[in-house]
Amino acid sequence: MPRFLKLVLIVTFTAVVILLAAWLVWRSWPVYPEQRMAEARAAISQARNVKAGLYAPSAFGKAEACYDSAVSHLAMQKQEWFLSRDYAIADSFAMISISEANRAADNALVNRKHINASTSKRMEVIQSRYQHLDWLIGWLPLSWITVKQFTGGKISLSKAAVSNENGNLPLVNDLLDDALKKVQIVEKHVNEVLNGYFKDYPGWVTSQKEAIAWTRHNESIALLVDKFERKCHVIQNGKMIRSFDIELGKNWIGDKTRKGDKSTPEGQYKVVQKKKNKETKYHKALLLDYPNEDDKRRFEELKSSGHIPSDAQIGGLIEIHGAGGRGIDWTDGCIALSNSDMDQLYNMVKTYTPVIIVGSIKPLEEILSQHEKDVR
Repeated sequence: MPRFLKLVLIVTFTAVVILLAAWLVWRSWPVYPEQRMAEARAAISQARNVKAGLYAPSAFGKAEACYDSAVSHLAMQKQEWFLSRDYAIADSFAMISISEANRAADNALVNRKHINASTSKRMEVIQSRYQHLDWLIGWLPLSWITVKQFTGGKISLSKAAVSNENGNLPLVNDLLDDALKKVQIVEKHVNEVLNGYFKDYPGWVTSQKEAIAWTRHNESIALLVDKFERKCHVIQNGKMIRSFDIELGKNWIGDKTRKGDKSTPEGQYKVVQKKKNKETKYHKALLLDYPNEDDKRRFEELKSSGHIPSDAQIGGLIEIHGAGGRGIDWTDGCIALSNSDMDQLYNMVKTYTPVIIVGSIKPLEEILSQHEKDVR
């Protein structure tokens, strides 16, 4: 064989061997799963954007854990000789991470819808309880602690609504828990006040019936004051012919016990003097015979039992007068009308006209039921 041909064969064989060796090295070279890791990061990011950590925490936590395991295995393989590196385990973790992240994102969208609906319903129920209390908080002379609880609960409820819009579920639940706790405390106190006050309702009904019967029998006029409804009703010949809005003492709920308690008395009284011009600073006034004998007897019983201080005074100068129409209870115990209404009432009333002051002419259940209908 010619020398030249031998050389060609040798070169050709060497080239083939080199190419084969290169091919074998290429085939065995470990491929870094860069694309898979990028896909895992993207899937986790998408799941995080829909707040899967809140609404699908199990799947999202597994996705993050698998991604961290993939990163850890990749770091360990970098310490190996390049031809002995094996990225299969890291690639497997990355694939699981992608699958769990996608599942977490899908579940989060579904769960978020259900949880938001449930949270919104709970918020609506608590808001309703505050709405039903709202008018009573402004209507009743409650302690500042109760009012503070009510105000604080409404603030928590308002913050919960904002946090719900921002998707901060843990904070929403904490705020709703606080609002619920406070409204329960206020409801309990309000119920105690109302039930304690309305225990005298049977006596109020009797006084009302006696007043109506008296006007019918005597063909005359009497005044029936409903403290809870803030009304002064004019009864003539057994029928209610006029009603005027009134304002009361700051601490109107309950009967008057002593001087300075700022409560409007309850009982059967009569007009003993009609005042106008310079006789009163409240436009016009009808002076009542408070304290009467019933008031004096009850006052002494309260002192003897220790319910009021031994040095307390019974007070007096309870009137139906003008200068009202302010929209709040502001007197020291008197009954105030607007000046225009007082003009009309003044002309209808004579000296010794009966004035019956009761807590309410309606039962508590009827009042609350009517208000609930009005709210709806």
